[in-house]
Amino acid sequence: MSGNLLKIGLSLPCKDCTELQNFEYIPDCFEFAELSGETVADALHLHKEHNLWSEFEFFDFRDLIPPALASQITPENHMILQDFKKQLRKLFASASLCKAQNIGIDPGWENLCSDAGCRELFNDILRSTAGDREFYDLQMLMTVRLPGSGALPVTESLNLLHRLNNYRVNLALDIYPHELINSNIEWEKLLAHFRFDVKIIRFCYPSELGNKLLYQHIAPVVDAVRKWQQEVYIYFAPSGKADLDELAETAQQINPKEYDHESQ
Repeated sequence: MSGNLLKIGLSLPCKDCTELQNFEYIPDCFEFAELSGETVADALHLHKEHNLWSEFEFFDFRDLIPPALASQITPENHMILQDFKKQLRKLFASASLCKAQNIGIDPGWENLCSDAGCRELFNDILRSTAGDREFYDLQMLMTVRLPGSGALPVTESLNLLHRLNNYRVNLALDIYPHELINSNIEWEKLLAHFRFDVKIIRFCYPSELGNKLLYQHIAPVVDAVRKWQQEVYIYFAPSGKADLDELAETAQQINPKEYDHESQ
C-alpha cells in the first residue's frame, strides 16, 4: 500500500457478485474496491474464494440501502421505520465481515432540508444505529452529488450534517466531471467547505455511453484536494463496463511519482 495521502480505488456498479466473478484482472494502481450495497450479502464469499478479489484488504459498499427505498422513510410511512433500522443493522454486520471501513447511503438531501418530519425520522435512524457503527467500526458516508439539482446549494448538506446525529457519519462527494466540463467552478474554494467532513470522493461517469475519464477532467479537483494534506479515498466509478487499463492510466497520474519509482 502506498504512502500517498490520496488513496486510489475502483467503485464498480455490479449488482450481483456473479458479475464480479467474471473479472480476470484489476490494475495494481487500484488499492481498494467499493461494491454496490446489493452485493453485500454475497461479498464475503467473493472475498474468500476468488483469488482476484481476495487480494483486496477490504470492500467498501456504496448505496447500502437503495435510494428508492431510503426515500420511503417519510412521516406518512412511519411504520416502516423499525424494519428499515433492523435491515440496516443486518447490512452493517454483513459489511463488517468484509472488513468494510465505509458504507454509503443517499439520504435524500432535499427532503431532509425541506421536511422537518423526514429530518427527524432520519435523525432517529442515525441516533439509534450509532452503537452499531461503533461496534462494527464503520463510517457511514452520506452521498452529495456534484452537480446538484440546483434546487439546493450543495454546501447545505454540510449545514444539515452538523445538525444531525453525526457520530461516525461523514460525506462522500459524487463528482460527475463530464457534466461540469463547461462550468467555471472554483474547486479549491468550493471544496474547502467540505475539507473536514469528506472521506471519499468518487469520480462518476457514464462509461456505458462510451465516455472516458481523462485526467484533464479531474485534475482541478485532485489539485484542490491534494492541498488538504490529509488522507482521502478517491474512487473511480464507471456506470457500466469500462476499459480498466485506460482508467488506470488516468488514476496513475494522481500519484505519478509513485509509479515513476516503480518503473525504474
